[in-house]
Amino acid sequence: MAKEMKLTLFKLKYKPLLMLIPLFFVCYTAYFIKFKITYFPQKADFWFKSSELLLNALIPFLISLITAIQFSFEEQRRNLNPVLGLPKRDTWVSNVSILTAMVYLEGALVFGVGMAWFGKFDYWDNIEIWLNLYGQPLIWIPIFTWIGIAFNYRTGLIVGAVLIPFMLNVASQSQGSGWRCLPWFYNFTVEKSPDPSIMPAVLSLAGITLLEQLVLNYYVNHFWER
Repeated sequence: MAKEMKLTLFKLKYKPLLMLIPLFFVCYTAYFIKFKITYFPQKADFWFKSSELLLNALIPFLISLITAIQFSFEEQRRNLNPVLGLPKRDTWVSNVSILTAMVYLEGALVFGVGMAWFGKFDYWDNIEIWLNLYGQPLIWIPIFTWIGIAFNYRTGLIVGAVLIPFMLNVASQSQGSGWRCLPWFYNFTVEKSPDPSIMPAVLSLAGITLLEQLVLNYYVNHFWER
């Protein structure tokens, strides 16, 4: 456990590329607030939702990029072999997923706070959007972690890039209508007030994410290079 935690802290310290993701969110949020919402206040709600939908299309690629940076870093550091060669590596792979979630959520928090503070969009009036931004993307983390382990991080980047047009042209146009069947590709329904009906979606996504991670941990311990 201690070795895996040291590995996580080591990556944060010596891989500044991970901070590119929060920086991207800063630039992305600043662009929409400065050049869209501020310049066109009469269309503020439109630009706000457009920025969220576009971000939703980019999320799989951003998740794949975070995992790719981690795997690339580990491959280049031979002194990490004692950790990567442990008989049980589920703690290591869980730490990869946790660090991926931490880096992504840092950026997502920048977007949420920026839109709420500078864009003047209330959290509670757009609760489904915030839940979608902070919760739904986590379902991708075990998937891209598995791709990076079973194949390589470059394959994960390719899959993430290919998903951008799909997410943009299909999922973003069908927000909320099919999350029960394909929760990886659909937003929560965007509404103007909190609705208790979003709780089944939240619980389903949480359950699926946990199940994915458990399956990934089992795969790493029993089938990966064994």
